Amino acid sequence: MWFSDDYYYPLREFKDLQRRLDQLFEGNRRGTSFPLCNISTDQEKIYLNFLIPGVNQEDINLTTTNDSLDIEVEKKSCKEQQDCVREERISGKFKRAINLPYHIDTDKTEASYRNGILSVTLIRSDQDKPKTIAIKS
Repeated sequence: MWFSDDYYYPLREFKDLQRRLDQLFEGNRRGTSFPLCNISTDQEKIYLNFLIPGVNQEDINLTTTNDSLDIEVEKKSCKEQQDCVREERISGKFKRAINLPYHIDTDKTEASYRNGILSVTLIRSDQDKPKTIAIKS
């Protein structure tokens, strides 16, 4: 047990530094997936539910292509308001792109925002749906 925690280990400081750096970078990785999203699908639709509390509907921007959904959110700082004494919630502009499992019909996309949850429904494109092929004999 020469290198146990009971004895002085000269590299302990480096291990502590490595652990702290790992925590720092892991925290940043978690932040890149904001806003948080649950995704479910069936044969016809993709359902996305984003958790975006404390944001006004006007501060959310959605764009779609036939195979991706982009969301941009601006969470305003409480410092922009009067009487802000302390700010602990994150604020700023956030972007996230989600690649979709199949092509969608962008004209049929629906979205609603209620109680901090943005619900998006995407309809599968007719061109991307499987087609049955008749076999001739």
